[in-house]
Amino acid sequence: MKGFETSSIDALECVTAKISKGLVKGKRILGRIPVVGRLFRKNLKNLPLQIGKANRIIIVSLSYAGMYRIEDDYNMELRGTKYDFELLLRHFDYRHEHNSINFTLLNDFEVDFTDSTGVRRVIPRAETGRDSIRRTIQEIMRTAERDDKIAFFFGGHGEYAEVDMMNNTVGADSDFQCVIAGDGRRIYGK
Repeated sequence: MKGFETSSIDALECVTAKISKGLVKGKRILGRIPVVGRLFRKNLKNLPLQIGKANRIIIVSLSYAGMYRIEDDYNMELRGTKYDFELLLRHFDYRHEHNSINFTLLNDFEVDFTDSTGVRRVIPRAETGRDSIRRTIQEIMRTAERDDKIAFFFGGHGEYAEVDMMNNTVGADSDFQCVIAGDGRRIYGK
């Protein structure tokens, strides 16, 4: 869109083209997410599909309280992740005791939570730095049984990376993505 001289039809075509380009890129990215992750992201249901119900759930939920990125004058704090965290716990019927699902909770805030059996406890803040998140996920993957179904939820900041893990420039149109851990460091993956 060049300016006011652009007709509304031209403007609409331009917006449609940009949205289409974004959808194509999103579809390519979505195609790389494993089926469980893709379905989990789509509708947040504990999927009784052909592949079975998840028996391990990893929830990383970051609020980045008090974090500020100086280089671009950006307050990183997210307010909704605590509510998302509680909704996920309720949705997957998290219980403080006697869970049929193995939960791994990595949250950078405390939550006073009453489960479906009426037990009320504070879920403590966990270590959410890059090394801790990576180590935890690697340990879960190392100990997973062949038939385990693992669902992963990340609530926090992510971005398209300007460089890959080897510090090679990847460009603005890259699909190379990363998430931002609780210590502000990037966790790369493709």
